[in-house]
Amino acid sequence: MQVSLYIDEKVLKKVDGVARSERRSRSAVIQSLLEASLFGEPLGGSAADLAGSWKDDRSAEEIIADVYRGRARNRRSERRPRKPR
Repeated sequence: MQVSLYIDEKVLKKVDGVARSERRSRSAVIQSLLEASLFGEPLGGSAADLAGSWKDDRSAEEIIADVYRGRARNRRSERRPRKPR
């Protein structure tokens, strides 16, 4: 079904930006926003739609090494003991 809408230019620019970044049509973006608002569906579709959407210039090895470095800093054994209450 086709519907005509009058949308504020500021809102339309935002919708167009989302459409460009997600490589979707303006209509698809508006429809998903309406569905999320009316039916409580999560935005962005399914998890499969998000596959490959993480943008990072680092290689997989660099990302993995960074995760491991972060884990090493957060080990419970390396924390200061809590004072008894």
